[in-house]
Amino acid sequence: MSIPMSVGQEDALAINPLGAKGEPEPVTGIAWSSSDTNILTVTPAADGLSCVAVAVAPGKATVNVKATNTVGAELDASQDYDVSEPATGLNLTAAAPTAVPAAPAAPAPAPGA
Repeated sequence: MSIPMSVGQEDALAINPLGAKGEPEPVTGIAWSSSDTNILTVTPAADGLSCVAVAVAPGKATVNVKATNTVGAELDASQDYDVSEPATGLNLTAAAPTAVPAAPAAPAPAPGA
């Protein structure tokens, strides 16, 4: 599934490496990349377990991450993005005016009141 973004927006991504039984598993050689850095840039965190993707131009791009588990198997994951121009204005459309019912007239005061 592609995530929609506007130019200037950013998205934080993170990996959570898990073993076969769902337990946390260390990985090495973590590498984040963008399929098109003209559309989406990627800045990894110091620990490599997360990154920030920034939309810089309209188009489609994919963030990829690769790592190696403790037995040497290569792991990879990706996320697709669809980047569009940000909104530059608003159109305001008014509805057709409607009649407001007149308020009922106040009753006349009783004589002698």
